[in-house]
Amino acid sequence: MKLQEQLNRIQEMMGTINESKRLKILKNELDEIFNNLTIERLYPNEPELIAYQWFDNDGNKVFEKNHWGMFFIEEFSFIKPIKSLVKNLSLTNEEYEKTLIDYLNTRYKEEFDKKPIREIDKSIRFFDDNDW
Repeated sequence: MKLQEQLNRIQEMMGTINESKRLKILKNELDEIFNNLTIERLYPNEPELIAYQWFDNDGNKVFEKNHWGMFFIEEFSFIKPIKSLVKNLSLTNEEYEKTLIDYLNTRYKEEFDKKPIREIDKSIRFFDDNDW
């Protein structure tokens, strides 16, 4: 079978998976990423400031959430596989962003207190405009 035929067949199969299953696959992948990261509170001596950073096993900063609810992607190698998965699952960028924000706000509800993530910062682009 030619490569294009295989790709078309995979695309057809993906179309048979309903949206809730596709979002569950995405959430499972997010679990894989965040289960292997360490979260640390910024400004631990200032309880009114709710800001966090995530680090990989080598101590490299990967993500950051500021007090105002902006989520920053510091290391895009952690998001690149997710973005590929989003594309393969035929999810829109809006579905991806909403799922990521909901996932983080649910997973870290206790840590975020009443300062949830509201937006993903996209000011630094490592992808083209269609990736977001």
